[in-house]
Amino acid sequence: MNIRLFKPSVGEEELANIREVFDRAWLGNGPMVVKFEEAWSRYIGCKISVGVNSATAALHLALTAFHFPEGKKVLVPAITFASTATAVLYNRLIPVFVDVDPETVSMDLDDLQRKYDKDCVAVIPVHNGGYPVPMDRLMGIAEKLNLKVIEDCAHCAGGGYKGKKLGTWGHIGCFSFEEKKCMTTGDGGMICSDDVDLIEPLKAYRWVGIDKDTWRRAKKASGLNENEAMHWHYEISVLGYKYNMNDLAAAIGL
Repeated sequence: MNIRLFKPSVGEEELANIREVFDRAWLGNGPMVVKFEEAWSRYIGCKISVGVNSATAALHLALTAFHFPEGKKVLVPAITFASTATAVLYNRLIPVFVDVDPETVSMDLDDLQRKYDKDCVAVIPVHNGGYPVPMDRLMGIAEKLNLKVIEDCAHCAGGGYKGKKLGTWGHIGCFSFEEKKCMTTGDGGMICSDDVDLIEPLKAYRWVGIDKDTWRRAKKASGLNENEAMHWHYEISVLGYKYNMNDLAAAIGL
């Protein structure tokens, strides 16, 4: 006999949201994504959130936002999912592996300071198994060493540390909504920050570099209604990626 230990918590509320998406006949990056982004920002207490299709994409774009010079180093924990390190490599940066505490499996901040050198530009703490990295201490170290902090919150959506939501301590927080995570949208991720100017450009980066998403173009183009508008008109302003969240995923998240 097999007994399933874990399963996603989804039901009628999610079905109602999905039905709304079906009725609108707009399944891609649209108003439900915007609604979810705004709701998530309110929930964790940040100024801006950008929905993407995975935490891997979120970590990749978070590092991209800083435009670090090629070959610089990023401190990551030695025990983590592959994406924490591969996001560094995607940006042509070098991961530097920091030992973890044997009891909490959180990044060892003493070893972080030993591993640091002048080429290190950022650190990616990973909150795992209900043991958050001591972010107050880490932020003090990061300020002293001039490191950008990107929180990997793939396993702690909704978690907090000393009265403050995880993902809002660092410069950027990255979340996962993959099927097995604390909260799911089927698959998906979120990038969060209080630095609107830093994060706003990632809306183009997540959508192959297009300056406006198709829903907003559809609403504005030609003065026609949303279904008739010429939503194929756009400009590509940056070299981007196909990382956008869609309205079906956002409907489950809400």
